Amino acid sequence: MSIIKCPECGDKVSDRAKTCPHCGVAIAGQLTICPDCGEVILKDVGQCPYCHCIINGAELTYVPPVQQEHRQPERGHEADKPDTPPEEQPRKKIKNIYAVVIVSVVLALIVVLLGLYFYQTALRQNEQHAYENAMLSAEPAVLQNFLDVYTDAPSQHADSIKMRLDRLRQIDREWAKALASGRRDELANYVKRYPGNIHVTEANLKIDSIDWQTALSENTPEAFKIYIDEHPDGANVPEARDRYDQLDALRVTPEDQAKVAQLMKNYLNALAQRDENGLMVLMASPVKQYMGVDMPTREDVAGHMRNLFEADVTAVDFRPAGEWEIKKLPAQQEGHYNYAVSGEVEERIDRSEPDKERFVVYKLTAEINFRDKLSMVSMQRVAK
Repeated sequence: MSIIKCPECGDKVSDRAKTCPHCGVAIAGQLTICPDCGEVILKDVGQCPYCHCIINGAELTYVPPVQQEHRQPERGHEADKPDTPPEEQPRKKIKNIYAVVIVSVVLALIVVLLGLYFYQTALRQNEQHAYENAMLSAEPAVLQNFLDVYTDAPSQHADSIKMRLDRLRQIDREWAKALASGRRDELANYVKRYPGNIHVTEANLKIDSIDWQTALSENTPEAFKIYIDEHPDGANVPEARDRYDQLDALRVTPEDQAKVAQLMKNYLNALAQRDENGLMVLMASPVKQYMGVDMPTREDVAGHMRNLFEADVTAVDFRPAGEWEIKKLPAQQEGHYNYAVSGEVEERIDRSEPDKERFVVYKLTAEINFRDKLSMVSMQRVAK
């Protein structure tokens, strides 16, 4: 005999009682066991009231626990270990299945939540990295791409990107204005205001080109020196250095001035002293031109000097009216130079006839070859 729970009212009752003393339902011979949940139920019910399993009562028979044969304990086991009641085994099986399902659901939820967490974290990290790169960029397209891709970015990031994008677009408008002007001052001002902008390289190239054209037009050592100093890495620096060296070699030094001045002084003194030999020593061989005569002879040169002394002239004196204008010119012989000389010369005349001319100003031009000889001389009257 076993005490069970009445399948009708749930109170305790003997499984051999004819009826339940509490609710009067028939007990003995009317019981069976649910094959799914293992609960004792009435065999004439079509569905288990506990787990709602469909029941075929004709095929199931209730066996009281006291009527089950007990197995002898195996050697090595305790003799007093009780056997698990048959009606509890299905229930434990169902509970184990429920436990497995619950654990599986919990684990699945944990996996999903962790996945969402890491996914959101990755999105935030990507957005932060893209934001930092965009803020360092000077390309408007990069900032606009950030706004297009990260539409749900934090408002602080979006506002910062928009402000920087507006600033870059304003800078681009100023660049377009400076470029259209083509003026060096506006290009230089743009570079000064926005030294890190992407257009600075192009602006510097434009300035380099403008300064180079200026140096070429002036064509002086000073102009090329300024270009080299302002554009040490300029595209035209090698040519600028060559031109500077060439022109600097043509610079008239104090030594050049002193040499030319002395030669011209000797020439004028030879004229004033009617020193034909001294005059010829100063002349090149051959002379290209002398007082308008091409390839003059010695007589042509001496004849001009004699013509300065008319019958009543007792003495003449030639003096430069100022500094000689000297240009240094490359000679055909490499490394040698000629000189082009010009200046005004005053002639003072002592003569016996008081009414005749006593003062004349000439424009004297001359060429001196690399051997320091006069290869051309011309004297044209300027004023009395």
